[in-house]
Amino acid sequence: MKKKHSMSRHSALLAGLLCCSLGAAEWQDSLWLGRGDIWRARFPVTITNPSDVALEGAPVELTVGNAAGQAPLVGVRAEALRVTDGKGTQLLYGLWIPDQGQLFTTGTIPVGATLTLPAVCGPRTATTYYVYFDNPHAWGLADFFDKRAVADLNGDFEKGAQDLPSGWQTAQNTADHRLSWSTERPFSGSRCLKAETGPHADKSRFGFTRSDFTVMPGAHVTIRVRVRGENVKGDAGWYVHVGDDKNAQRLNKVVRTGDGNFDWKEQVITFTVPDDATRMQTGSVLYGTGTAWYDAFSF
Repeated sequence: MKKKHSMSRHSALLAGLLCCSLGAAEWQDSLWLGRGDIWRARFPVTITNPSDVALEGAPVELTVGNAAGQAPLVGVRAEALRVTDGKGTQLLYGLWIPDQGQLFTTGTIPVGATLTLPAVCGPRTATTYYVYFDNPHAWGLADFFDKRAVADLNGDFEKGAQDLPSGWQTAQNTADHRLSWSTERPFSGSRCLKAETGPHADKSRFGFTRSDFTVMPGAHVTIRVRVRGENVKGDAGWYVHVGDDKNAQRLNKVVRTGDGNFDWKEQVITFTVPDDATRMQTGSVLYGTGTAWYDAFSF
């Protein structure tokens, strides 16, 4: 039987990794789909919850890399990853590649990938997980943790490709209701969002949207965004929906900037996340005719 790597073997890589603790829990050999082999290496991740609200599966992301504070998984087979808590209970996880919307489940893990863990932690306490990774014979898992923290907000809309800012999608983009990634006098930087309709287009709510936000019940949230308009007849503004898997709109808020022509105005949406709500969707709104631009979104 091959010898497992000790915790100290990885101490240089672990420095600063979310307040890592070197207190070793019992090594777990009987992990899922090991195919008779053992795991030779692991590292701890200690998650601290400073708030008064318990974390019940909130996503926490670690960047994969070789620098201090990063998950030392560069070049590791994705199929070999396993995650446990301090008692050895196995947990689902997610691996993601930046700017891709799909889980990364097979192959060699590259620099810059993100490892997502479900944080379960009481108020003002800490919990430690263990990430196991060196078993050349392990099969990949069938189920994964598919929630993500929003690591790259791209709220200035500067990043993107093929006429779409990274992380954002279009809703109801048609010939009469047009959405584009614009360079027309943004509030800051070189890009902003644009929505436009002709003067005779039917009224329809359309805009850019993003739905990968995870929120905690009881959290106090402030959203800010800049909006400007030209020949607007109707509503040009911003919306937010907060809810859970069964009801996506336990909270529904919309701010309306105004009609006619107006230069960049800041819109602010504040709210407290309802009990049991876990997800948020937000985005731009144009309902009516005219043209509106959006920039400088923050959450």
